[in-house]
Amino acid sequence: MAKITLEKYNENIVFFHINDPASKNAIDDDFCLQLYEIVDTIKKDKAVKVLILQGGTEIFCTGGTEAFLQGLIEHYQTNIEHEYANHLKHLLNIPIPVIAAMEGSATGGGLILGLYADIVVAAEESRYGLSFMNMGFTPGMGSTAMCREAFGYHTGFEIMVTGNYLKGSELKGKGCFNYILPRSEVLEKALELASAIAEKPRNSLELLKKYMSIERRKSQEEASTIEAFMHHISFNQNDIKQQIQDNYTG
Repeated sequence: MAKITLEKYNENIVFFHINDPASKNAIDDDFCLQLYEIVDTIKKDKAVKVLILQGGTEIFCTGGTEAFLQGLIEHYQTNIEHEYANHLKHLLNIPIPVIAAMEGSATGGGLILGLYADIVVAAEESRYGLSFMNMGFTPGMGSTAMCREAFGYHTGFEIMVTGNYLKGSELKGKGCFNYILPRSEVLEKALELASAIAEKPRNSLELLKKYMSIERRKSQEEASTIEAFMHHISFNQNDIKQQIQDNYTG
C-alpha cells in the first residue's frame, strides 16, 4: 500500500494524504520515493492550483523510522553530502501553494514536513516538536532553517534543544502557525483557504509562489549544508546508535 496518495477534492484542489497507520505515518525510503513522484505529478497537472498536506486525525507524521535513521548514521559517518537526508526539500519545488492541515501530532521530520508548506493550520489538542536532540544528534532535514522561520529564534531554539513537544494550544500567540484551532475545525479551515486560492489563475499563483519562496529555498540550502557537517560529527560519537535504539525500544 502506498504511504502517500494524491486524492482530488475537485479539479483545482488535491490532497497529499499520508496514510500509513502501521508505521504511525513515519518517513522512510519508500515515503521519499513517493514524495518525488507526487511532486512531479503536481508540476504536470496544470489544473491543480493548491495542495493540502493531510495525515491522520491523531497523527500527522512522526518523522523517520529507526531503519531510516540508521541509514543516515551509516551515510554521515563517512560522508558530508547533505542530499541523502534532504528529501523533504523537494516540497519547495511544488509550484503552487501548499497548505498543511496538521490535525494530528507532528514530531521530528514530520513537523518539518508540515513546515515546508506555505500555510499551516494546526490543532489545539495535538503535539508538535522535534526529537532529534532526544536521540543525541543535531537536527536535520532543513530543520534549523524551517524551525527558525516558523517559530523565531528563541522559541525555535527551545523546541530544538529541549526536544519537548508542545500542544498547539501552548503555541498560541507565538506567531508560528497561521491558525491553531480545535482539531475538528482544522480540515474545514484548510479547505476554506484552498477554495479561496483556487479562484486565482495558476500562472499567477506560480509566479507569486516562486518569488515568495526564494529566501526559503536559499536558507534551506545553507542550513542543510551546515546540518550535514553537524551530522558528520554527531554520528561519529560512539553512543549515538545506542541512543536511537533506546528511543525506539524504550
